[in-house]
Formats: sequence, structure tokens, C-alpha cells
Amino acid sequence: MKCMIKPSQSVTILIIILIAASVFNPVFSQPKPDKKIDSLKTAISKHPAKDSILAGYQILLGHLIIRTDLSLAMKVTDEAIETSRACNWENGIYTALRQKGAIYYEMSEFDQAINYQLLALKEIEKAQNVPLAKQKKFAIGIYINIANSYTGTRQYDKSLEYGLKALPLTKELKEDYLEAVSYLSIGLVYLDKGTLDKAGYYLDSSYYVAQKFNYSAVKPLYYNDKGEVLTKRGKYSEAIKLFQKGIMYADSLGDILSKISCLAATGEAYFYLKDYTQAEKNTKNALLLAQQSQVLQREFESHELLSRIYQKENRPVDALESYKKYIVLRDSSIGVEKKLEISRREMQYETDKKETLSKAEIQRQKIIKNTIVAGSAILLILVLAIFFFYKKRRDAVLVQKELEFKAQVSDIEMKVLRLQLNPHFIFNSLNSISNYISKNDTKTADYFLAKFASLMRSTLESSEEKEISLTDELKMIELYIQLEAARMNNKFTYQIEVAKDINPDTTFVPPLILQPFVENSIWHGLAEKGGEGHIRIEVTRDNTLLNCVVTDDGIGRSAKPKSGKKSFGFKITADRIALLNKLKNTNASVHLVDLEKGTRVEVKLPFETEAGL
Repeated sequence: MKCMIKPSQSVTILIIILIAASVFNPVFSQPKPDKKIDSLKTAISKHPAKDSILAGYQILLGHLIIRTDLSLAMKVTDEAIETSRACNWENGIYTALRQKGAIYYEMSEFDQAINYQLLALKEIEKAQNVPLAKQKKFAIGIYINIANSYTGTRQYDKSLEYGLKALPLTKELKEDYLEAVSYLSIGLVYLDKGTLDKAGYYLDSSYYVAQKFNYSAVKPLYYNDKGEVLTKRGKYSEAIKLFQKGIMYADSLGDILSKISCLAATGEAYFYLKDYTQAEKNTKNALLLAQQSQVLQREFESHELLSRIYQKENRPVDALESYKKYIVLRDSSIGVEKKLEISRREMQYETDKKETLSKAEIQRQKIIKNTIVAGSAILLILVLAIFFFYKKRRDAVLVQKELEFKAQVSDIEMKVLRLQLNPHFIFNSLNSISNYISKNDTKTADYFLAKFASLMRSTLESSEEKEISLTDELKMIELYIQLEAARMNNKFTYQIEVAKDINPDTTFVPPLILQPFVENSIWHGLAEKGGEGHIRIEVTRDNTLLNCVVTDDGIGRSAKPKSGKKSFGFKITADRIALLNKLKNTNASVHLVDLEKGTRVEVKLPFETEAGL
């Protein structure tokens, strides 16, 4: 079916195209009156054909309701993609694909959000007769949306990479509204990273541009993020005032999603002020709106905050129930598998892009061939064929090696995460909490739950990092030991020592590198010992190496029948260290020593005083 546009319809089509093409990031677009929405619904229902006019109506309707009705926005945007493809309207295809990615972002489906943004970018790059300036303008919104999605998965380096691609383009093209949005997006990344001075600078820059050009849609987002900066600085009362301004602007704009963010942030600020009544009220309001609007990330974050509130209010049963809901919803939203899927789709996009460019180059060579003499053409084709064959073969080898290495890294990261979140440990801990509650021992249950929640939170946060400080590593190890000791009725004691020439706050190690060995010492050494036991963790420095030694006086490996297999934790740690040696050209190692009574594990790591070096 081809698009048939009457001359009298050209102005209408132009207006629709301009409006739809301006939706670079619907996350920050301003809501429109309900009357316009109703008019569009009527126009769509009465339109007689699947043409570009109908597709334009569908795109615009999806844009107008993206912050009020995600389900309907997704439905009409899918219909717009179908209609645009049916009539081969290129503008409608890439605009609707980008809008679908923005809807997935609002639903916290970040892997799908990135996938559809990249599909939209690929569509406009292969479209016919699209001016370079328009491609750049379109790319700005794509980069901002991808940056926001990577922020949602806490991949901050990737988020900054795309955010900083967008900002210079907004200035080059003098797109003031998108400049404000770019500043806001980058500021949010620095806020999540905890770099508060940079966060404040970019957020204030966004507000300055928005005020200058009266872009009111930016204001509720600015007040929310600026309030978060004050919260992180401990200025909770001042933060609440900004959140309330954000709620006011969100209500005036009909911006439900910004209102959810401001309510949740208000609840957290009241929590830190120890006003648990107001904290619970605002958090529950945020949770209700998140459930109604299908904003999964805000929903599980609200459950996590409610768990902490109930814990402070001495309501362990409610705290545990909210925490369980948080775990279930969080796992369904952000997991290692989703991060791997995002990486796979991004690599697929780059591969497809190279393939498209290669085809274009081949076509260009065909044109050259027809304009020169036959002999020169044959010689040129022969030279090009040899060159492209060599280049393709060389690139294929490099790409294959890179994919194999990334697959190895991803496989080890997934195994490490499974090792950190040992299902047996979580099950035993939750059973212990349930047991204390059933015995009406709320004091012990509250103690155990606080330790358990702190360990889970630290473990999840550390899983996003390549390296953490030695202080944080030892804190998590100590939390784990305390939980196991409490669960085993304090059957063993422990001791942690760090040499005086080591500053644990500025020394960095891979997260939970020692936990598998401590776990083995407890479960296989001390748990089966007849009397009390002891674990000693000692950290010393040997020139460029950090020596970490875990010693226990358990039954030892000699007391158990030989299975011929190394423990899963030992193997994964050995793989991590092998990967570390490959990446950083070091001589890190791990050794297991059988003692007369017990076992000693010696882990040698590169001594590093800055993360990521």
C-alpha cells in the first residue's frame, strides 16, 4: 500500500511531522490538554486508510499520553509502527521506534529501551534524503534516552558516554530545550555516582536554560534531582521543600512519573529525619502511583524503603514482607542477564551499521566501474577485492577474539554474582529470621534482619563495581561472619587484622574476593568441628602485592574423603584472578595450604590505591 496525500492535507501532515519529530525524549515532554487527546482518539477511529496521516495521529497520541497511560501509549505506538511500515513512511518508522524505546524506559525495561533507540537510529541512517542536520537532531534524543537507560542499570560510564555525545550536538544545533534535558541527564548520572559537586553544576545548568526559555516541563525533574543532592548532603529539611515544589509542578503539568519520584524522595528524606509516620505516608503514596502507572523500578524501590521504615518502627513481620517483595520485583527488573542482553544488542547494532556502510561502499564502487575504461575497472576491482577480503578476514578475527573475551568476562561475572548471593545462605538466614519471629524474639529478629538487609544491600551495590575499597570489602566479610556466627549460636570467633602500612580506605580490591574462602571455612571446617573454632583474616603488603590470608582451625580437608574436585568458590576466584592478571599484567595468585589443624588460604592481589587502575 502506498501513501496517498492530498494537497489540502499537506499542512496537516507537516504539523504532525514537526510535532512528532520534536519528541526526542518523551520522558521530558510537556503533557497536553485532554481535549487534544480526545480529538486525536476520534480522528484515529474515523480515519479511513492506513496512510501517513493515520500514523502521524497515532505517534502524536502516544506522545501525549506517555506520562499518564503507558499501556495505551505502547499500543498506539505499535500501531503507528505497523501503519508506517504498511505505507513505507520512513519518518514515521524511525520516530515511532524511538518513541517505543522511550515508553520502555518509563516501564523500567531498560534493555528494550536501548534496543528500540538503536533500531530507530539505524532506520534514520538508512533512510533516503534525510539532511545531516536532521540526523544529528534526531541522534540527540537517541543519545539522551540511551544515557538515561544506562543510568537505570547503574552502568554510569556508558551513561556518561552517551550523555556527553548529546550535549555538544545540542549547542551546535542551538536546540535549547534539548540542551536543558542533556544537562539534566548528565547531572542525574553524577548524582547516582555520588559526585555531588558535578551533579549540582549540571542540574543548575539545566535549570538556567529551562528558566531562560520557560521550559516548565524540566522543573519537576530539576527539583527532584536537586533535592536528592541535598539529601545526600544530609540537608533533609531543605530537600523536602524542593521535593514539594517538584510535586506542585508535576501536578500542574499532569506529570505522574515526576510526582512518583518526588513522593518517594520525600519519604526517604523523612526517614532520615526519623519521622517514620511521614516517611511511610509518602512512600505508600509513591508505591500506589507506581503500581497504577506500571513503573516497576519505583515500585520495588518503594518496597525496599518501606522495609527499612518498618524495621525502625519495630515491625519485623512487615519489614520482612516488604523486603521479600523488593527482592522479587528488583530481580525481575534489573539482572545480570538483562545487562548482557543490552551489551549484545549494542554490539549487534554496531555490526549491522558496519554491514550497511560496507554495502554502500560496494555500490559506490559499481558507479565508479561504469565511468572508467574496462581495463582500469578490472584492475581496480581486483585491488579492492583483495583489500576487502584481507580487511574482512582481519576484522572478523579481531571481532571474534573480542566477543570471546567479553563472553568470558560476562560468564565469570554471572558466576561471581551467583556465588555472592548464595541461595542456601539466603534461605537459611530468612528461616532464622522467621524462627526468631515465631518465638516472639523480636529483638534478635530485628538484629538479624538489620544485619541481613545491610549485607544484601552492600552485596548488590558492590556487584555493580569492578573494585571496592578494602574497608568496604572487610565490612561485608564481617557482616557475613556475624550472621553465620549468630545462626550457629556463636560456635566460633573471628579476628580481622590489617597491617599499619595499609590504608584500607584508599586500597582497592575486587568485591567479595575473600567471601568464598570464609564461607568454606565456616561451612566445611568449623560447622563440623566438635568444639569452638576461630577464623583469622590478615591483610599485609609485599611491595606491589596485597597479601590476604584466611586461616581457620576447623577439621581441615584431611578429615574429609577426597572427591578429586576443587570447590566452586575456589575455581571462580582462581578464574577471576587469572582474568585480573590478563587485564592488568600482574602476578596475582591464590593458594590453598592444609594445616595440621585447619586450613589456610593465601590470596595475592595487585596493591592498588585508586579504583580502576
